[in-house]
Order: sequence, then structure tokens, then C-alpha cells
Amino acid sequence: MPFILQQASSQKKTIFYTLTSAAPHTGVSFVVCKTAQNYAKQGKKVLIFDALLGLKNYPLHNPNQNKISAVLDGLTPLTELIMPQQKNIDVITGMSNCNISAIPHANQQRIKNDLQQLASNYDVVLIDLPSSITSSIFSDYENIQWVSTADQTILLKTLKKIAPFSNPSLILNQVKNHEERNASHLFIKNLVPQCQIIDFFE
Repeated sequence: MPFILQQASSQKKTIFYTLTSAAPHTGVSFVVCKTAQNYAKQGKKVLIFDALLGLKNYPLHNPNQNKISAVLDGLTPLTELIMPQQKNIDVITGMSNCNISAIPHANQQRIKNDLQQLASNYDVVLIDLPSSITSSIFSDYENIQWVSTADQTILLKTLKKIAPFSNPSLILNQVKNHEERNASHLFIKNLVPQCQIIDFFE
């Protein structure tokens, strides 16, 4: 049985971010990609993990995807699915006849443990968690960032989801102009005052 080895003398602590949404078509994968690029420009090494592994949520072809079933079965290490996207950015994604949501919870937990061990090789791990996953073992990390458009229906649905959190973080995506951004900020702060808003586009 293969194992993933941690770096022997790593002093740094990898930061995990889970990026998710309350509705489809908010551009979570796009935000993940751009966030990874921003970290990479700072010299950080980034790993993107597709939480819908096997159904390919993250839009990138993985030439190693034929190994996904073996990884989910515990026969092959998670490292076999890593592919470089660009300098300082690696990705784990791909289409398969098996997916992470369909395997037993114990197997899912093993994948999560493998990911945490693998993370010691990176500064940042970005988990692309689509809205189609209503329950995930990857949704319990501390740094959850919600992605929403300025569309009021989607924004309201998102705010209902994040309202119970003490300091929720919300990334506004696909904002057309400053007027729409300002109106969205006012709408968000009126409903969820504790929300930390990230202006994704400057």
C-alpha cells in the first residue's frame, strides 16, 4: 500500500482555503484559478484540489485521470493525480468512472488525510467546492470563502447560507461596474453586517 511522505523538516504551516457558493454559475473555479495565480506571483507554491474529484469540476484536462479510481480505492497515492498548471501551481482534478462523492465516508476521509499530508509541500491549498456538493468532508476547514455574483437572487441565497457564521467571507464575482459593487456592498451589510467582503476585481 503506497503512502504519501511528509517533508521531514517543514516549519511552515500550509494555509487551506475552501472556495464555495450557494448557487451554480457564480464562477468559483475562475476565482480559484485567479487566486492561485495571485499567490504564485508572490512566489507561493499552490495546490488546487477539485472537491468533485472524478466528475471534473475544475476546468482542466488531467492526463493522469485514468488513475483516479485507483486513488479513490486506496491503491494509488494521491500524488499520482498531481499535474502542473503553470509555474508554482499544481492541480488535482479529472473525470473518471468513479467520483469522490460516491465512495464510502471512510475512503473520503482517507483522501482528506492524504491531501493534508501532501499539503506540506505547498504554501497554499485551494479547494474548489462547487454548490452541487451539499455535504463535504472538505467544508469544515476554517477558511471558507463564499463566491457570489451581484445578482440579487443569488446574493440573497448566499447571505442566508453565511448569516449564521461569526465572520463570513464573501467574494463578489462578475461585478459589472462600481455602481453595482456599491449597491451590492450596501445590500450585504444591511442583511449580514458581520460579513467580510472581498472585492475580487480592482
